[in-house]
Amino acid sequence: MHRNVVQKLGIVIEDEDYIIRKRYWVVDRSVVGQVVRVERVGERLFLTVQFPEMTAGWQERGINIQNRRVTTTQRTVQVRPESWSDGATIDVDEVTFTHEIQGEEVDSARCGLIILREGKALRVRYPSHLLASEPLRKGDTVMRSWDWHDGFADGGDTRVGSRREDPSACVGIVEAERDRNGFVSVKWIKTGRRKSHRFDHQGFYDIEKVP
Repeated sequence: MHRNVVQKLGIVIEDEDYIIRKRYWVVDRSVVGQVVRVERVGERLFLTVQFPEMTAGWQERGINIQNRRVTTTQRTVQVRPESWSDGATIDVDEVTFTHEIQGEEVDSARCGLIILREGKALRVRYPSHLLASEPLRKGDTVMRSWDWHDGFADGGDTRVGSRREDPSACVGIVEAERDRNGFVSVKWIKTGRRKSHRFDHQGFYDIEKVP
């Protein structure tokens, strides 16, 4: 897995329960990370991204801690059979729990979560919609990405998705940068074909830059 990405939406946090107790980060789109893992949970796709360090593009933000009282009620219903003539008895027990949350609760769909630190390097797990591929420029060398649905235009061995063979075996050259509709024009070396491919068109990426 070599795909380079940038964060286009959301924030990065370090609190696994998604309650910020101290700080969070806003990451500039100039900060490039490398995808090291892809996993699908139900209908959602998550990407784990490796960053070499927290550069100046990581803007740390603090919060004012707010204590909030949360009340939860747990109800247990039990049916106790009696004789056939008398029917049955239903017992209902309710237990109420009250606890305090110290911090600011955030939506997990809007956050990248720091899952590992190794020296200066760190790994962040993102919902895929918060990320965008590294910007492409005219003359860049590209290959297909996992959203690919353009058949054998690049000379690959499958019609859709990532190739089973070496992904760098079939590359193309960007001839025109991304247009307003989210398409990039590419000439493929192996086949000689010219074609426009999705690059953040409705969140889909057919191609990515060769690292």
